[in-house]
Formats: sequence, C-alpha cells, structure tokens
Amino acid sequence: MTSYTMVSDNQSVGVKASGEQSINKPHAETFSLYGSISNSTSQKIHGAVEIVNVPDVADGHSEFTPVMAGPAKLSSISGSTVAPAEQDHDIIGSAELLYRLSPMNLRSAQSAFDPADGTWLTADQITDWSLVKAVAVSLISQEIPPYTTLRLAIPVKDQQIYHHVGKTIYVSSAIFSKGVEDDSGLPTLMIEPASEHSAKLKVVGEYDEQKLDVTFIDDTIGETLKTVTKTGQRGTTTDYTTIADVDDYVAKHYILVSDDTEGKMITFDYDDNVDQHYTVHLKHDTEAVTDSVKKNLVVHYVYADGQAKTGTAADDAQEAITFTRTGTHDLVTDTVEWDAWDQASQTFPAIASPIISGYTTDKTEVSNVSVTADSPETTEETVKYRANEQELTVDFIDDTTLVKRLRRSLRLGQAIPSLITTQLMISRVT
Repeated sequence: MTSYTMVSDNQSVGVKASGEQSINKPHAETFSLYGSISNSTSQKIHGAVEIVNVPDVADGHSEFTPVMAGPAKLSSISGSTVAPAEQDHDIIGSAELLYRLSPMNLRSAQSAFDPADGTWLTADQITDWSLVKAVAVSLISQEIPPYTTLRLAIPVKDQQIYHHVGKTIYVSSAIFSKGVEDDSGLPTLMIEPASEHSAKLKVVGEYDEQKLDVTFIDDTIGETLKTVTKTGQRGTTTDYTTIADVDDYVAKHYILVSDDTEGKMITFDYDDNVDQHYTVHLKHDTEAVTDSVKKNLVVHYVYADGQAKTGTAADDAQEAITFTRTGTHDLVTDTVEWDAWDQASQTFPAIASPIISGYTTDKTEVSNVSVTADSPETTEETVKYRANEQELTVDFIDDTTLVKRLRRSLRLGQAIPSLITTQLMISRVT
C-alpha cells in the first residue's frame, strides 16, 4: 500500500509530482491538487481514510496560498482505466467526502479524526469554498478492492498568481485506517510539505504590464475633460478610484451621468493584447432664469417757434411697456442661453395731447409708436402748440360823422406793430 500527492498544471495534460503553472498560458489562475491511496496487493483494505491539506504559507514551506474553487471529486484507477464517479465501483458512491475550515494536524490525524466531531462538514454545508483548508475521503465502513487506486482531486485557484511568479506550493497528506484491529487496514503514512513525496507546483512565466484608462467626457459639449491612465500587473488592483475626480467636477457644477467603474478600485485584467477602457460621463448643471427690459415713451409739449410764448406748454406724458424672456443658465460656463422675447414688438398706448385754450397742436394724440426689445430704452415724441388766429380791432371813429375810418386785425399773441400808433392813424385819415 502506498500514498502519493500530485498536481496538474497548464503546461501539459495529466498529473505529476512536480508541475509548473505558467502565467502566460490560458487558465493560469486554476489548477488541481491530488491525493491518492494505492492498494497494490491482492487483499482488500478496510477503514481507509485520506486527509489532504490545502497548501498554505502557514505550513512553513509553501510560498503562496491558493484556495479551493469547488467540491473535491473521487475516482478510482483499476489497471489503466479511470472510471467516472457515476460509473465507478460502489466504493466511489459510498465514500464520504468531508471538508474542514482549518488545516489538519497530520501527525495526530489518525487519533484525532472524527467525522462527527463538528469540525468536518459535507459539501452541502459549505457556503464559501475558499474557506476550506483540508479535505478528507472516509471509507471507514467500506473496503478498497485489490489492485485499486483511489484518487482525490481538489480544484484550487489563485487570483493573485501573477504576483507569485517564481513561488512554489507543496501538497501534504496523511493516510490511515480507522476502527481496524487486524492487518487489513492501511499503515499510517504521512507526506509532509516539501518532503520527498510531497507534490509541488511552481509558478513560472514573464510579467506583462497591463494598461487601463478612465476618460471623463462632458456630454453637454461633447468633449473630453481628462483621461487618467494607469499601468500595473495582471490581476492587481489600482490605487485609483474616480471618486475624487467626480467630486471635483461636481464642485464645479457638473452632474454625474454614469461611471463605468462605479467609483470602485479597478483590477487589471489578464489580456495582454487589449487595454481596458472606462468612461465617466458628466453634464452641466443648469438653472432656469428670467429677464425683462422696460421701454419708455416720453411726449414733450412745447410752443412752436415764433410764438409769443416759448418753452414747455404742458408737463411731459409717459407710458411704459415691458418685454420678458426665459433662459437657461449654465452653471459650469456661467453663460445664459436665452429664449426669444415674449413679443417680437409692442405698441405704446395712445396719449392724447392736452388742450390749451387758444392753441392748436400739430398732433391731437401720439399713437402707433412701436418698439422692440432691442429699441432704445426711451423713445421721445414732441407735440407743438401754435396760437389760433384771432382779431384785434382798432377803430378810429369820426365823432362828427360817426364813421369808422381804419381797422387793423392781429393774431392772438402777436405784438402790435409800432407803426400803428394813434398819431399815425390820425395823420392817415386827415
């Protein structure tokens, strides 16, 4: 009876005592560990148990710590044929696979192993395979047929394997029989880490630097704000997140639209041929604003030139109208995009000219004065007053005959010519 440990790698097919896992080949993160019980005699073996510890830096020899990736599988080898579990001998179906969340002390494994002590779990009790540290196959109530080898396959993974180039792990195990008093049981055999029969797996390959970038895009104007570029090893996590940059843009009145990274640290992938690209979309924050302009109409009332009265004839009259519009204030650029004014043009209400006795205006009212929002703030109109035509009669009467001899008419406000004097008039009628 013998026991041995094995490994499989991504360099070649099959299991081996010493393997090399290449980070430059597919499936670099996954591989398998194996333990076995080989009955090379013509006798049956009773009460057999094998325990395999998952390699761990805590074992004092392994240089990194892989974790289990799923449940273990048991197969048998009879001659040169490996039978799948569903077609194997009854022994495969009746064997009990158990899992432990802490490594087993292999030196005391035979005396300490108790499937019912609460430290061993079945597959349906495992919620996180990465926590499993030891696997046992128990055949306490079964027997291993002559010339039969049982092989226990344990799938493991190492997401940080790209950091472990040049490092090695070692597989350790123990076999023994439990509850057997005669010589039909297994001899107790232990394979310690890094011992002669301990399988080992070394990580090999060349490191290829990975590259990723995060581009910040202003969706409002369709331009790139900035691009952050990071380089590092495959499978490693950058020390960069978008949080600080997004906060900075928000402080400048941007609104976050989407972030491919979700604000989390980014892990470099394993594809040497394609860089990773992430995008953060932002847009300008805005607010609604309103605007108005007031337009004034001022009408002046004055005496026309050449009048006896000059200057202001009446107080100014005023009317006002207002144009309004709405707009969008871009808080990033501090600019406003205005909509059209509420009215293209407006007409001031008509203003009737004041009546001044004895005077006639050139406009009875000021009306139909239209302006736009772009017109001058004040539009001025002038109404002029002229004196009405009236008669001033000077009659010279001959008292003897009572006959009017001379009459002269003048307009209201018109000065009496100096030539019209009583003396002149008298001389002209004598």
